[in-house]
Amino acid sequence: MNSIRIKVRKGFRITIPKSFRDELGIRPGDFAEVNARAGKIMITPSDYVETFASTPTWLKAIGAEAKRKGLNKVPMKQIDTDIAAGRRERGRDPLTARRT
Repeated sequence: MNSIRIKVRKGFRITIPKSFRDELGIRPGDFAEVNARAGKIMITPSDYVETFASTPTWLKAIGAEAKRKGLNKVPMKQIDTDIAAGRRERGRDPLTARRT
């Protein structure tokens, strides 16, 4: 991967060059980890669900149990697959079903 000069825009926003997005498979809505090391900013794509401060207590308990079992690093693609499978098992197609 080559180095590309980018401009920091208003609000300290940057655009990840298309060639990098394509090579790393980055899509809108994906998460990334940002670190500062040795005078450089490192941005690393992240496939894992992050924990937020506003997480409900019941969800924190599930997260703690998953961490205890070593299951706390599940890729987002796997979570999406599991949710879709659960919906199919219940006969609810998310694209055509209506909430009642």
